[in-house]
Amino acid sequence: KKNVLVVDPDDYRKTQKLKAIQEAKDRYREYTLNRSERFRELDDTWGNPQEAMEHEEAQALAMYGSELLPLIEEGIEKGAVSESDLEVETNSMVERLLDKPTMDIREVVRLEGRIVANGEHQAIPRRFQKRIYRQLERIERKLGLGLDLEEDKGPANI
Repeated sequence: KKNVLVVDPDDYRKTQKLKAIQEAKDRYREYTLNRSERFRELDDTWGNPQEAMEHEEAQALAMYGSELLPLIEEGIEKGAVSESDLEVETNSMVERLLDKPTMDIREVVRLEGRIVANGEHQAIPRRFQKRIYRQLERIERKLGLGLDLEEDKGPANI
């Protein structure tokens, strides 16, 4: 006799989506945690390993945003997330490059982690990437994804 497992397709899709978001997020974090190792790998194959690495990191960040985007759009429709949540305040360097005080997360996704500055594409600067990453995490929390932090109420009284 075989066991038949019935899975709710909506639950399955949701689980797969959350898994894809987490994998994209982990991939970006890998880049930021193992920079020297990654630099050595790229150094063998690229003329400018620093530029290649920044481009890969920015692309990984955009991928995280891309995986989250359908849920963000749904969140906007339902009012869990506002348009202003998608705006990330630029730091002074990025503001000079872009000539604007904020950058929309959808733009980060659309340009695959690049910005257009002085008529050419370049990777989003690392310090600004961190700001975008933190904003994506805040949006995740607003959407009710990720970790639910509960306050420690001490030992249970039985």
